[in-house]
Amino acid sequence: MAHEDLILIAKDYVHHLVLGDYHYSKGLGVLDDIPLLSPDYVAQSIADYEATLTDPPEAAFVLPPAYAPGVNYRGVAVDLWTLEEGESNLQLDLDITLTAPHHIVNGALTGCPPKIIPALQEVIHHLVVGDYAGLEDHGRLQRYGLAGEDVEEAIVDYRTRAWEYSEPRSGTALDWVLVDMPEHAFRSAYVVHSTPGAWTADIQLWWNCIQGDLTLRTEIEVKDDGISVQILGLEVM
Repeated sequence: MAHEDLILIAKDYVHHLVLGDYHYSKGLGVLDDIPLLSPDYVAQSIADYEATLTDPPEAAFVLPPAYAPGVNYRGVAVDLWTLEEGESNLQLDLDITLTAPHHIVNGALTGCPPKIIPALQEVIHHLVVGDYAGLEDHGRLQRYGLAGEDVEEAIVDYRTRAWEYSEPRSGTALDWVLVDMPEHAFRSAYVVHSTPGAWTADIQLWWNCIQGDLTLRTEIEVKDDGISVQILGLEVM
């Protein structure tokens, strides 16, 4: 199967999403039973994103490196676009069989809805300024039995180990500090719709002098009185 044909299948699937045909009926390919691409999941994810999909430009369709020889499918990654934003935070990943009939055998629709970004930025700012007690006071830790000192210990431990293994090493571990994240940084966060009005999010934190891999794991829920963010933990991912 030529690369152009892979892109054609991906474009066709995205166009069906734009039309609201989440079942991909009469598509050029076949949509297999994929939890993160089931019609109900995709419909709810797009509804919760609160924007209108439109067909993306050619450059939005990318072929990642091929899988191992002998694997009968190839991946296509797509940055989805909306009428309201242009390029959105929504990302679509598809695995498409190389032989006919061409099945979409794996995939995921992920992305961070703009409405939840301020709440995530607020939580991250508490980490940046070291206000771990504030996270407790706002109930960001209560659901999973974490305490402010648990979060602080995870950050200090990561910073110390990252500095010790850095090449070249300069200054001290204290020179490495977390920084606030701009809105566009959440485009690369791994945010998965879980139930209506709720998401899980893995957000790689930003540092002033390194590109670290310390990841903030959260659950987000839209409630009548605002947006709740619960910290699940801090992990190296």
